[in-house]
Amino acid sequence: GTKTHFLDGMLHSTPDILIVGWPVVSTWAPKIRAIRPQGIIVDESHRAKNGKAQRSRAVMSIADMIPVGQPRLCLTGTPVENGYKELEHQLKIIGRWDQFGGHSYKTKWKSQAAQRRLHDLLRASCYIRRDREAATGILDPERSIFTIGADEVGEKAIAEYRAAEQDVIEYLAAKARELAIEIGEDPESAATMAAMRAGGAKHLVAINVLRQLAGKMKIPYTIEFAQRWVEEQPGESLLIFGHHRPVLQGVAKAIGAPLIIGGDGMNN
Repeated sequence: GTKTHFLDGMLHSTPDILIVGWPVVSTWAPKIRAIRPQGIIVDESHRAKNGKAQRSRAVMSIADMIPVGQPRLCLTGTPVENGYKELEHQLKIIGRWDQFGGHSYKTKWKSQAAQRRLHDLLRASCYIRRDREAATGILDPERSIFTIGADEVGEKAIAEYRAAEQDVIEYLAAKARELAIEIGEDPESAATMAAMRAGGAKHLVAINVLRQLAGKMKIPYTIEFAQRWVEEQPGESLLIFGHHRPVLQGVAKAIGAPLIIGGDGMNN
């Protein structure tokens, strides 16, 4: 995987795969276009049925710049909810609009007989339907959670973490003493603790450093585990989830795997 840095919601390098949710796709569209994507997969593509909607236009603007021959896919369990017209913009996304009539699409397929022909043409050219039974075994992964303890990360890494932990403790204690002097209270008083909590966001930065360090400590063992798992189960796929991008980037780079970066918002 390639390293990706986020600053003020901007991409500063190109990820292998970028996942963006429908609620923020309009905001992200200019940034995605800037990295010149080589393919697009639109999940829940029926949400693009209204071509006038801002998010539909955003998705279309990305799809339009995908190079010829590169993947442009729509995925949905309900491609049509209220009528054939809802397919029009999904066909535009996958680059098939002209094949199905282009500007005359709405009039060309208006009659029931025409819509039956439309269905046949879709099935023959660009529409694949899979029922639940056909997907059994593909969409039913086994999920395991394993704990990486002190024995796996080694004494040196543990010592580094303990030293950083002590630094954070001393930092927080010093901040408490400073606040106590400012408000004229004892460092261990309820008033001082309340003042510390009020500035919690600043203190969480220091604590988050510890979380990231703990994650980095686990990279070597995670790499070893992944390599062993793949060797023991050839032909199977392995997904590794994590909170911190540096950890996932380290593992992806070591085992030569694609890196998927996603979250529940533009900066997460």
